[in-house]
Amino acid sequence: MLMSKKILLSIFIFLFLVGVGFFSVSVNQVSAGGIVIPTNTGLPDPADTTGQGPVVQVAINVMKWVLSIFTLLAVIAFVYTGIMYLTTSGDTYKAESAKNSLVYSIIGVAVVAGALVLVYTIDALLR
Repeated sequence: MLMSKKILLSIFIFLFLVGVGFFSVSVNQVSAGGIVIPTNTGLPDPADTTGQGPVVQVAINVMKWVLSIFTLLAVIAFVYTGIMYLTTSGDTYKAESAKNSLVYSIIGVAVVAGALVLVYTIDALLR
């Protein structure tokens, strides 16, 4: 048991030092060492010093992607509850349940769409 803890600690220290080594090398040092950083890839430029660096661009892109997925899921829930309401066949309990689900899915679509508009607005203001 003690030996495995020592091995795990050694592996952790090694990985930590390797990670620190990767983050301590700047972009200019990497470029000067003969490694060519590709351009025109559509990815953020790591040498961008205009205030909106690659971390901000990646975060905004991830938020847009996640909110787009949630919008799709909310619309699917909206359609599903609509079908559920249409197939109640006169059962009042199923009809009430479908109405409540429909209201919640409409609220979900509105919240996600509002969040998506907010992200696009903040992105436009930051540029």
